[in-house]
Amino acid sequence: MLLTALITPFLEDTTIDFVSLEKMLQFQFNSKVDGLVLLGTTAETPTLTNFEQRKILETAITTKAKLGSIKKLFAGVSDNATSRVLEKIESFNELALDGYLISSPYYNKPPQNGLIQHFLECSKATIKDIILYNIPGRTAVNFLPNNLVELLKQTSNIKYIKESSGNLSQMMDLIALIRDNNLTTQVFCGDDDLTLPVLSIGGTGLVSVLSNIYPDQTADLVAKKELDNFYKLLPVMRDLFKNTNPIPVKNMLFKAGKIATDQVRLPLMRM
Repeated sequence: MLLTALITPFLEDTTIDFVSLEKMLQFQFNSKVDGLVLLGTTAETPTLTNFEQRKILETAITTKAKLGSIKKLFAGVSDNATSRVLEKIESFNELALDGYLISSPYYNKPPQNGLIQHFLECSKATIKDIILYNIPGRTAVNFLPNNLVELLKQTSNIKYIKESSGNLSQMMDLIALIRDNNLTTQVFCGDDDLTLPVLSIGGTGLVSVLSNIYPDQTADLVAKKELDNFYKLLPVMRDLFKNTNPIPVKNMLFKAGKIATDQVRLPLMRM
C-alpha cells in the first residue's frame, strides 16, 4: 500500500491555499497511490488551527466524492496529551475517513507502559483503522518491538505501523514478533529512502513524501520493488530531507508548478 503524506499549500500571507490544495488532491486521487495521510508532519499540522484542520479534511472528503474515488483517507491526530488526541478523534469520527495516524506523544517522553496505555485509549475511542507512527527523531521516544506487540495483542484496530526509527534491525525484530504471534498488523516504511530495504524484510507499504511529486513512480516502486527504479528515485528521496520536511518538497512542487508558492509557516523557513 502507498499512502501520500500530503503537504498543506500556503499563500504568501501563510493562509491556506485551498485552490492549490484541491489541485493537489485531484492529482493524488487520479494517480496510482492507494490513499492519503492528511494532517501529518508533512502537512505542518502543529501550525494549523483546529478550524483549518477540519477544513482540510472536509476539502479532501468533498474532492474525493466529486471524483468518485475509492482511495483511503487517514487523518493525523497526534498530540502529546492523550486527552487531546481523544478529543480530535471524537471530533473527526463523524467524517468519512478510513482512519487515523497517531504518533507516539512528543516532548514529554513517556515510558513504554505509558505508550501502551496511550494507544489503548486511542484504540478504544474509534472503530476506524489506526496507523501507529513510531518516529523517535521527532518524539524523542522509541516504541520498542516487544512492547509494541504487547499493545497489538490487546487491540483490534491498530492495523498498520508506520516505522520511522531508521533502524532496520529493530524493524526486523518487530516484523518477526508480529509473525510469531500470528498478528495481522502491517508494517509500513516511513522513510522514502528505506522503501526497498523495508519491503525486502517484510514491510508491506510506504507512507511517502516523495509521492507528493511522483505518485505513479512511487506506486510502481512499492508494487514492483525494482532496483533500477529505486536507485533512479534515490537522489530525489535524499534531496527531500536535506532540509526539514516539508521545506524541500514544497520547493520542488512549486518549481514543478503544482502549488502557487513554497511558503511554510514559522518556525520553518522556506528555501
